[in-house]
Amino acid sequence: VYSRTRQFRLSGGDSLSRGTMALLAEEAKDELLALTGEKEEWKITIGVVLHGKQGDPLPPRTVSMRLIEVEAARELRIDVHLSRGIDHERFKRAVTAALLYERSLKNLPVGDSGQDLFVPPWLSDGLREATSWRLNQSDRSLYEALFKRGGLFKLDDLFAMGNQAFEDMDGATRAAFRVSSGAIVMALLEQPQGKDGFRAFLSEVAAYQGEMPGLLRKHFPELNLSETSLSKWWQLQLANKGGLNLLTDIFTVTQTETALGEALRLN
Repeated sequence: VYSRTRQFRLSGGDSLSRGTMALLAEEAKDELLALTGEKEEWKITIGVVLHGKQGDPLPPRTVSMRLIEVEAARELRIDVHLSRGIDHERFKRAVTAALLYERSLKNLPVGDSGQDLFVPPWLSDGLREATSWRLNQSDRSLYEALFKRGGLFKLDDLFAMGNQAFEDMDGATRAAFRVSSGAIVMALLEQPQGKDGFRAFLSEVAAYQGEMPGLLRKHFPELNLSETSLSKWWQLQLANKGGLNLLTDIFTVTQTETALGEALRLN
């Protein structure tokens, strides 16, 4: 089965699973393009191969990715095991990462991709969280809780997170990681000329071998941030996202009385 734009080719599984995954893949791509303000342009096919069925023994990883090059053809392949059914968000995250790899690969001749490419987990997770925020599907209280606790991650630890360490996280830690990553992505997009800088950043990030703060300063010169101030700037984003939305957040009577009691207390 080919998806609507024919960038995704799906095989394995049953017809319903293939159709569902084709729709999810195109949805993930549309959401990424909406964030970055881009028009669709692709050169490399992304293959999605479905394995197993719901109820099968769990493999070490239910979603994995690899690059395949045969003669003059190149394909990014996402292998998905259906032992847990279709995990929509995990699959969309993998598609997002594949689309970022495609940006770096599409201008390289076939056979000239020996350079190590790596899309850091914070970026693919952060893009998915930014989409959830844009669609009003995110939980603002998580941002507030992380800010009050000073965050569960240091910025350097977030940037250094590898795929295996990400897979080993428990559910609560992964939620904190996603929110922390989303705060970075949204703050970058909100900079002056943020979408232009972000598009340039995405085209370079997979092949970048240096320290992430250096690449951020290259594409977002308006930030002009040191290592220390970059961390403080990130914490400010968590605070901003966790703040009260005066247009949509309404206190109950009990919450209002409690807030007034605290606000009117004299020491």
